[in-house]
Amino acid sequence: MISVADGQSAPVRILRDTGAAQSFMLWELLPLSEKTATGSSVLVQGIEMGFIRVPLHRIFLKSDLVCGDVVVGVRSSFPIPSVNFILGNDIAGPKVWSRGEVLPEVIAAPPVPVGMDDCGQKFPDVFPASVVTRE
Repeated sequence: MISVADGQSAPVRILRDTGAAQSFMLWELLPLSEKTATGSSVLVQGIEMGFIRVPLHRIFLKSDLVCGDVVVGVRSSFPIPSVNFILGNDIAGPKVWSRGEVLPEVIAAPPVPVGMDDCGQKFPDVFPASVVTRE
């Protein structure tokens, strides 16, 4: 069973994939929104060796293996029609492996610090606000 914060839930048919570094669910299962979106995505490499960017959403998962808030990639379809949730090593890995591989997240707009940090305040001449480039 999976659900979102507003209480809407859906039953799932889970495939436990010990070769998957990331867990995924189908878009159609829950009413996903900006509230469930993490604002980041992961780059996923498939068997054809190509990469795709997959958005991440926070949901609640209740299964025999895992129960709690989890972050999953969301896709429109899977290669196996009867499966609507792929449980990867990011969530279930510690239950099977001693340590799991973590995929790097891609953030569309990295946070920009306001003002200078401690080092910039101590040495303001070293960190100019603008630069001049020459050819």
